[in-house]
Amino acid sequence: DFMAHYNLGCALMGQGRLSEARQRLEASLALEANHADTIFQLARLAQGEGRLAEALDLFSRAAEIPECRPAVHRHLGEALAASGRLSEAEDAFHKAVKVNPNDAAALASLAEMYLHREANLEIVISLTRKALELEPGAARHMRIMANALVSLERLDEATELLEQAVAQHPKDPFMALQMARLQAARGETAAARDEYRRALSLEPNLEEARAGLAAIEGQALSDDAAPEEPESGDEQPEPEGIA
Repeated sequence: DFMAHYNLGCALMGQGRLSEARQRLEASLALEANHADTIFQLARLAQGEGRLAEALDLFSRAAEIPECRPAVHRHLGEALAASGRLSEAEDAFHKAVKVNPNDAAALASLAEMYLHREANLEIVISLTRKALELEPGAARHMRIMANALVSLERLDEATELLEQAVAQHPKDPFMALQMARLQAARGETAAARDEYRRALSLEPNLEEARAGLAAIEGQALSDDAAPEEPESGDEQPEPEGIA
């Protein structure tokens, strides 16, 4: 009974016994080669274990089966994106949203694809707004929308959104990084410095935050070292002659 093997495999996955789970799922697939859910679960195992090429093959197989679950297309898109095949990933996310318009993760991933190539930024905002309606306060969705608002130079809206996001996710170093970058772009140097430092306190190895902080502190040192320009209209003393 292939379903007995499949159900046992899923139960083993739930317990973290992944090697045993894979054996049961492979046994299920040997008995029923076109069971979309078995292929999907094997693909998830392969993806989780870093076997990306195998995961891509399995997700692609599952996506071709009419009875596949809608989430297959989103997972396929994620695997394609991880492989650098961004155009194909975007197509997969389109399909995921088409078959399930309420898949918040697929909506956000499609928005991220548009944002990556700096196209359809208003659609990015529309997609992430829908994702946030489905998953209010989700950090990833808020970051994507904020990036789109910054690209559109809607900085006040971006600031308001990121202030909400930082308040909701005070332990998220990437949210702190994004806020620091926006503050730096707006010339709010002291606030940006504090936020870069907060990001590094949350994630000491966050190189983007380290580089941003170094840029701010380097500029501050440069400003301190620069000679003061005389104010306009001030008379300069004549050099004394040699007696």
